[in-house]
Amino acid sequence: MIILFFLFISSFSIFIAAIINSIKTHKYEERTEAQIININESYHNYKLNKIYTYYPIYQYEVNNIIYRIEFPFGEDSPESIPIGKTVIIKYNRNNPEEFFVCGKEYVWRVQAILSFVITIIMLSIIIVKSLGL
Repeated sequence: MIILFFLFISSFSIFIAAIINSIKTHKYEERTEAQIININESYHNYKLNKIYTYYPIYQYEVNNIIYRIEFPFGEDSPESIPIGKTVIIKYNRNNPEEFFVCGKEYVWRVQAILSFVITIIMLSIIIVKSLGL
């Protein structure tokens, strides 16, 4: 039961964070061009297999300052991240290190929806178990 409660709290926290990030990034109005300059590779072990995720690093300039920032959402394959590709990004005027790639606004919404569904499932299981059904 403690594990279920922990999963419920975790998924609810992810849901809240995704909603906040979705609202926050929706307010980004400044735009500029960014270029993918590199890829960071990350992995974790899952059932004796390494699961790799690839994160693009974007470079862009705002007010004569060059930023090199890793995008927080990765891809399953490095081939899906074309180094040298130029894209339009929206960024936070007050903190240009906060940005998202135009066309990827859906990422926070998808994360919010998935975490909401998991939260509801966990809550349902907790209620059923606590009622002894």
